[in-house]
Amino acid sequence: MERLEKFVYLPDLTILRGIKVDKNTKNHFEKELKQPEQKVTQDLENLQLKTKIVTVQDNNVITSEVVTYLAEGDILLFEENYGLVQSAMKVGTVDDALETLQAQKSVIERSEKEYKEGNVYEFKTK
Repeated sequence: MERLEKFVYLPDLTILRGIKVDKNTKNHFEKELKQPEQKVTQDLENLQLKTKIVTVQDNNVITSEVVTYLAEGDILLFEENYGLVQSAMKVGTVDDALETLQAQKSVIERSEKEYKEGNVYEFKTK
């Protein structure tokens, strides 16, 4: 088998809108949606994101209230219909991504050098 090459998952380059919070960050958001019939109200203050969603469906009213406790430096993304949300995936600035990719490139280059010097084992198959 030929020498294995190194590959990485390509980063998602989607630009996301959002904010990095600190203890002074304040925000208010309201939105009414037609399908399903919902009213979203959201307030951010004192590192607490309070979201209330009232849904009317089949003559029933469903109210959901969530309080998210934040830390300074947390990043919240803006979602058109629901306001500020925490991402399930780690997000950062373009500079953060470039710094991470540069560090990863440095590790790969160092391992390539070690391989050429004979300090790394080569994978072999039968």
